[in-house]
Amino acid sequence: MTDTSNSTHADIVILGAGLGGLATAASLARAGQRVIVCERASTPGGRGRTHQREGFSLNVGPHALYRGGAASELLRELAVKPSGKRPSGAGVLIRDDLEHTLPGTPLSMLSTTALSLRGKLGLARFFAQLPRVDAAQLRGISCSQWLAEQPLDPQLREFLAAMIRLATYCGELESLSADAGVEQLRSALAGVLYLDGGWAQLVDALLDRCAAAGVELRTNTRVTAIARADPDHARRWAVQLDGSDAPLSCDHVVVASGPRIADQLLAPVLGEPRFEAATRRCSAATLDLGLRGEWRGPSFVVDLDEPIYLSVHSKIAKLAPPDHTLVSLAWYRRGDQPRSAAQLRERLERFARRWLPDLESALVVDQFLPDITVAHDIAQPERGGLPGRATANLGDGLHLVGDWVGDRGMLLDAVMASAASVSTQILSERTPARASA
Repeated sequence: MTDTSNSTHADIVILGAGLGGLATAASLARAGQRVIVCERASTPGGRGRTHQREGFSLNVGPHALYRGGAASELLRELAVKPSGKRPSGAGVLIRDDLEHTLPGTPLSMLSTTALSLRGKLGLARFFAQLPRVDAAQLRGISCSQWLAEQPLDPQLREFLAAMIRLATYCGELESLSADAGVEQLRSALAGVLYLDGGWAQLVDALLDRCAAAGVELRTNTRVTAIARADPDHARRWAVQLDGSDAPLSCDHVVVASGPRIADQLLAPVLGEPRFEAATRRCSAATLDLGLRGEWRGPSFVVDLDEPIYLSVHSKIAKLAPPDHTLVSLAWYRRGDQPRSAAQLRERLERFARRWLPDLESALVVDQFLPDITVAHDIAQPERGGLPGRATANLGDGLHLVGDWVGDRGMLLDAVMASAASVSTQILSERTPARASA
């Protein structure tokens, strides 16, 4: 990164150095814009950070990169080539505490005992028809309502609900709009990647792109206010930093953070808080287990009895030392079913012990996160589905980037789609000949 921390002006100031903020910065700087990124934490990456412990790469919960989504599109534009592998789709489905073959491949659809013959035929028809479903027509209904309206075998309907939950990481399908659920399920069926070394490789690659393009990154930098610049000033906005007398002046401000921070910083200039009150947070409890030796259970498990998911990412990607295994579990939280952190940890550990009774003897490291933010907002049917989320471009040089922004995608795909939208809008307002003041 360029070392110009005494700069007091830029074309664009970006608040937040998560994956969305870094991708936006790289896109704009590569197009000749002068960009400053302010990050309140000591290190960039946000929820894309990966922690290294005893040779294990621990993400902030289990992550998968959707190969056909907006994130992959923008990464390609930035010449970022993720290193990882695609899981096979083989696994186990649990219903009534019994294990069945997960019907995730054509062969397993025929052999599984999880579905009746009617259910298997219905699943084949569902997958054949899914690409032709007009998701835009489903914006006003929930995933649960949409599934209930389909002529499906009850066991198949239960399985498909679990697949949408898996693809969206959302445990409240009655609150998630069906357009988002359908789009995300289609994206998941197109394939995902588990990344070697965790998502830190994306953070590092975007930092490299930013550095090469001349982005100035300021960590440990908290923004306290955004205000209109003095009328005599050449720039539109003044960004006040904690502990600094001189604000940063710029023409565009990009808030690449959550809706609460966006409200805190933008309400004074927008006239009111617009964002957090309308959002519905999606969360999960996750448990990563770094184990000695080989995991002898299934590599992938979906539980229909409880909202639990298990995946052995290290069988696909390089996430564990030789002769060790990283097992990741998640409990999809629901607002109407509160559970304590202790209860959730005990339940996830008990689930792992189904295949590894002597868990303690094999355990090297663990990471329990009782309430991580999966997404700051989900697409809600009462707000018109995906188009009802906050708009990326607010006008007058103010912009938003995040998983709660824009009308495309969920999770990292929503982040990167909003980053691409903001970059396109800013560049359309600025000409290459315009120089920084």
